[in-house]
Amino acid sequence: MTTGQWLRPPEVDPEATVRLFLFHYAGGGIGMYSRWPTLLPSSIACQRVHLPGRHERHREPLLTSLEPLLEQLVEIFESEPDERPYVLFGHSMGALLAYRLGVALRAAGLAGPSLVAAAAWSPTGLPIASDSARAAVTAELAFTDALQADIAVVTGYRDDGAKLDCPVVAYAGSDDPLVPAGAMRAWAERTPAYLGCREFPGGHFFIREQGEAVAADLVQVIQQRMP
Repeated sequence: MTTGQWLRPPEVDPEATVRLFLFHYAGGGIGMYSRWPTLLPSSIACQRVHLPGRHERHREPLLTSLEPLLEQLVEIFESEPDERPYVLFGHSMGALLAYRLGVALRAAGLAGPSLVAAAAWSPTGLPIASDSARAAVTAELAFTDALQADIAVVTGYRDDGAKLDCPVVAYAGSDDPLVPAGAMRAWAERTPAYLGCREFPGGHFFIREQGEAVAADLVQVIQQRMP
């Protein structure tokens, strides 16, 4: 297991003052963040987290539960000594990974994130939604083995109330049938500094159309907290 497998690009500008790690939603891939490097200032170096079992890693087994993913991610972060502050951003399942990785890193005695940014995910998991709402969301994705594995990660998650020791900022779609904006208030109980929820037009995958606006807001938050 190498950093190059998990992080794209494998190396970042040593002059950047902040690192940003991006986690994709269930069934997605690193391509969803392909434009983000052009949306960020040179002071913020971003790396997309590339999970096994997809694209160039298609020969590797897909993981269907959270713990094995976290164990391998902790190993990657442990092998990447870097004293710069860093931010974890994720959308839907990606936000679950960002949240639980932040918890796992501190539990392992490693430097935790300076900020977690969670989009379209509540720390309590997906609220009960109607079958029609779930079907509508799933219909927006191509049903692949990777999506099936990621859904198993999400549905198998059981909230234990774990808290982060860094600020959290949340992002929500105004018409998200799975995670309404109000559900994001649960983040206030998981962090010493809840920075609120930014609401954008769109459904569960609002980041597709609002990626530029979300990135701009995140940059502002990062610059305010890590000048």
